[in-house]
Amino acid sequence: MGERTRFRRIRKNPYRDTRLLTGAALVLGSTLVGGLAFAMVSSSEDVLVATTDIAEGDVLTPEHFAVAEVRMGESREHYVQRPEAIGEGAVARESIARGELLPRAAVGQASDSAMRPVTIQVAQPVTSSLRKGALVDVWALGGEEGEPSTILVEGAIVRGVDEGGGLSGRGARVEVLVPASSVASVLDALGAKRNLYVVEAPGLFEDAE
Repeated sequence: MGERTRFRRIRKNPYRDTRLLTGAALVLGSTLVGGLAFAMVSSSEDVLVATTDIAEGDVLTPEHFAVAEVRMGESREHYVQRPEAIGEGAVARESIARGELLPRAAVGQASDSAMRPVTIQVAQPVTSSLRKGALVDVWALGGEEGEPSTILVEGAIVRGVDEGGGLSGRGARVEVLVPASSVASVLDALGAKRNLYVVEAPGLFEDAE
């Protein structure tokens, strides 16, 4: 009799098949999640970008902004996306430099602000860096009673600059926003004929150009 050839039956390992399916599902799941995350980050959204410097307290209108496509990701909900979203009578609750996006938190009403506009004639020539949105400290020097130098307001916000001069020989005027609690001290200094100076402080719009 010839020798019998013995065949060994290979049995399937059900656990190995389960691990294979589980691994494939994990890879597929991570691919889908990664693709979704990439799509969220890479997709562009329409948002409003300031076309001019805006100081706190300025009235906001659609003319101050342009619509731009920006990759926002999950932060898009924090910014204004359409001009019609700026309500009538809206004002800036913070200063916004030209080229910056408009945060939703920066849109408010005039009644929300604790700042008040004051125009002062300053006793110094103004520099080109003194412009809308700049932060300044307001100082008072001298006066009828020879008072020492005094800082009246820290961190006032410039709303406008008139360099003066010309035929009138009038000095420069600067419109600033000051806290309501500081208005009286500024007016008292003006009434006492003290010389007022604005000193630029590190702050907004330094790198806006």
